[in-house]
Amino acid sequence: MKRELIVATNFFTTGVWDTDIVVGTKWSAGSSDPYGDLETGMETIRLETGMLATDLVLGVDTWSTLKHHADTLDRVKGGATNSDPARVTLEQIAAVVGVKRVHVAAAVQNTAGAGAAVSMGYIYDTNDALLITRPDTPSQLTASAAYTFSWSQFDNVDANGASIRSWKSEDPLGEFLEVEMNLDPKVTSSVGGYFFNEATS
Repeated sequence: MKRELIVATNFFTTGVWDTDIVVGTKWSAGSSDPYGDLETGMETIRLETGMLATDLVLGVDTWSTLKHHADTLDRVKGGATNSDPARVTLEQIAAVVGVKRVHVAAAVQNTAGAGAAVSMGYIYDTNDALLITRPDTPSQLTASAAYTFSWSQFDNVDANGASIRSWKSEDPLGEFLEVEMNLDPKVTSSVGGYFFNEATS
């Protein structure tokens, strides 16, 4: 959850990327053209970086809207029947947009204090979307929209920068876990991202 909060705060927001737009015709409107908007984002990244966008991150409302959009259904409904209706998948959206991966930012958290009534909510803005370019394998010699750097010189730290220690105690009784993370998320190429602010209403 901490990593999700870091990503949401540092990457899935306005003022981070060279291009962040407030979508004019919301994708939830019948007259909208989400794939045209996404194509504009794809071409912007290509012209600025010489590379293709590889990943599309969708807030949960944006994903729901895109999944039920008429333009999406037109592309996947071939062969659908009453007993076997068309089902829109992330892989189909990725194929239409032209990216390798589509992710739904659906992490949730309880923001209530200790002992207070539970207050669950999404970590990421549900109405936004983000196109980025990133390599399949991180490298110092490979450009990426962003990297999360981690320290590995500390004891028992894994490749993700996390150190986990556990111990048992009889007073108080139980098994205890302590997690330490050493992370530094950075935008390494602000032209490698294209943010859609309030893509749905």
